[in-house]
Amino acid sequence: MLSGGAALGGSAALGGGEAARIGRQDQAAAWLTLAALIGGFAVGAMISRGLVPAGAAVAGIADTVGSLWIDALRMTIVPLLMALVVTSVGQVGSEGGGRVTLRAMMLFGGLLVAGAILCAIVIPPFFVAQAGTAAMRATAGLAPLPDVVVPSLGESLRAIVPSNVAAAAADGRIIALVVFALLFGAATRTVAAEKRAVLMGFFAGLRDAMMRIVGWVLRLAPVGVFALTLSAASGGLGALFSIGWRFIAAQLAASGALILLMLGIVAVRRRRLLRGLLVAGGEPAMLALASRSSLACLPAMIGAADRIGLDRERSGTVLSLAVSLFKLTAPVSTMANMCAMAAFEGHLLAPWQIGVVAVLGVVNTLIIAGLPGAVSALASTLPVAAAIGVPVTLLPLLFALDAFPDMARTVGNVVGDLTAAALSEPKED
Repeated sequence: MLSGGAALGGSAALGGGEAARIGRQDQAAAWLTLAALIGGFAVGAMISRGLVPAGAAVAGIADTVGSLWIDALRMTIVPLLMALVVTSVGQVGSEGGGRVTLRAMMLFGGLLVAGAILCAIVIPPFFVAQAGTAAMRATAGLAPLPDVVVPSLGESLRAIVPSNVAAAAADGRIIALVVFALLFGAATRTVAAEKRAVLMGFFAGLRDAMMRIVGWVLRLAPVGVFALTLSAASGGLGALFSIGWRFIAAQLAASGALILLMLGIVAVRRRRLLRGLLVAGGEPAMLALASRSSLACLPAMIGAADRIGLDRERSGTVLSLAVSLFKLTAPVSTMANMCAMAAFEGHLLAPWQIGVVAVLGVVNTLIIAGLPGAVSALASTLPVAAAIGVPVTLLPLLFALDAFPDMARTVGNVVGDLTAAALSEPKED
């Protein structure tokens, strides 16, 4: 994550002293943001226990401040995403945009399969075959499933191609915008050189201007992170452990294992980038904890990729695709939901059921990309439950328990995105 007045156009041109100074600023900002994160959780927990006077008012103010800060970060995403993809694909270089995109998709698929296999190993042991109590069943039955119509596969596929680009941008349909930007960038490669230069200059300027705004907003990261975590913790996250500790602990363990797996892959395949990934990825990870949105972390991930030393055009393309299509930890929630619902009914998942959940967890990740959160949650859960014959009685309660695991999954998604960007770099002999 970038801080202060650090240059946002990459660090290649910085002298050694300047680079060291900016590195110290980044580390100071990271520690300050971490302190804000811990402080927000601590104050929020005190509010949830009634230890802070006028705690409800304080939590309300924090929610407003945090929402304003995250909205200021989100407002740059659509123009930044468009500019990154268009300039990446439109630039004529040794490796064309098509090759970068194809390699990125192959990386996403490979990492998702590895993640699904790991989830199948880590998550099921957390659950034991025991009948749910009558009280727990009554609690689960109090909250009906959200009244949301899950789009059919055909409707989901049609939504990928935007009939109205402006409407897609307004609705936040990121995958549709990425498809348009990919086509637009490819089309610019076919126009006359002087016209292409004008287009590339415009989008490069737009990209740099958006990154400058991101830098300004990220100066307030400690304030925004403190407010967001205080608001979340004031809702009583600790009470969730009294009912769903297995569901929560399994996802925390699986998300942590996935993060370690990603770092291990980088250590093996791109060892020279590992240290930079560990240092530069810290602040995007903390932003992921606070925002619970990997898309909101895109600007910070772009800045982290610059700090790591990744090629701006290549990493910009990979990260832009990743926030749209690649959800590394999606199999985590799918597997945990299925195991929890099965245990609630008094049995463990059979090996064949675990295998089906792992496969469908990967497939659903690609099919439901770009759907709204509530719809995507149901679209990724209900078909899998039907496929393996698990009742969904407990599902509403699991949705209510998902806030804390979602933080860990978002961090895992951010680490996965940065890992994909690092792996897209050519190997050095």
